[in-house]
Amino acid sequence: MQRPQPVIIALAVVVVMAAGASAALLGSNPPATATGSGASTTSSTTTSTTTSTTVASKATETRPTTTEPRISDPAEAAKRLFDAWQAGDRQRALQVATPGAVSELFALDRRPRPRFTTCRSELPRFRCHYAIPDANGVFFVDMLVAGGASAGYRVVDIAAPLRFANPADAARHLMQAWVDDDKDEARKAASKAAVDDLWDGLKDDRDHPPTLAACTPREGGFDCSWNAKHDAGISMLVVGGASAGWMVEAVDVVGDSD
Repeated sequence: MQRPQPVIIALAVVVVMAAGASAALLGSNPPATATGSGASTTSSTTTSTTTSTTVASKATETRPTTTEPRISDPAEAAKRLFDAWQAGDRQRALQVATPGAVSELFALDRRPRPRFTTCRSELPRFRCHYAIPDANGVFFVDMLVAGGASAGYRVVDIAAPLRFANPADAARHLMQAWVDDDKDEARKAASKAAVDDLWDGLKDDRDHPPTLAACTPREGGFDCSWNAKHDAGISMLVVGGASAGWMVEAVDVVGDSD
């Protein structure tokens, strides 16, 4: 028997080693067909995420936004509310005032038309006044405005001073306010000077208040006279008119009311 030739043996060893190497390479790097489903899944997930993001972005872009106007001037807030009231537009009024203030204002008669007079500071808020023309200073609409220049101003309260149908009603209201020692209520029927004169002239005998004698016409209005204790004489000058209402403009106390 012949022995295998060395060359043939060497070739056999090389073939076996090459086959082992190929198997090792196949084990560490699977064929492309084995990873096809994995690649497809990854692509599908990415597409789904992108689509969701795009839809959400479009939804955000098309969502309507509503913002109320920021008003940096209290007088402007009062004016916008006044204009909305005169137009009968509650929705526009609610953009610059609280629901309570809007309800109070819209309950008032819009005629005769008041005119703007001034806004005075009552820090941290403001009071803006609207008066009836030729009403001798009677404020028909009083708006309380709160807020700030950066946050904006809004009307938060409405006060409507009383309009008295005749001179005697205005005089009686002023005297009753004196009996109650309520100067704020007195100001609804009289000027500040008249209120101060009545408080300074009458002493504190509020258990026996004066009684109204009569209101007689005089130049510039009516003279309402009162009977008081100790022969004290009280005269009230009441001015105004049927449309604007009446107010006490001046008070004169004569004699000792002690």
